[in-house]
Amino acid sequence: MAAVTARTSVGWPLPDGLDDAQLKARLFAKAEPPPSASRPLLDWPTVQRSCGDRA
Repeated sequence: MAAVTARTSVGWPLPDGLDDAQLKARLFAKAEPPPSASRPLLDWPTVQRSCGDRA
């Protein structure tokens, strides 16, 4: 429960005036996608050569 509270900023008891739509927006907010530049693309031919017949 603590992990959900930290991620959603919703505690118990619920804040006064928080309606169903606001609660739903907090609980089911879309996560931000990770930036693609932070992970380099793999060089698949090199990976295949290094694996050999192990795959």
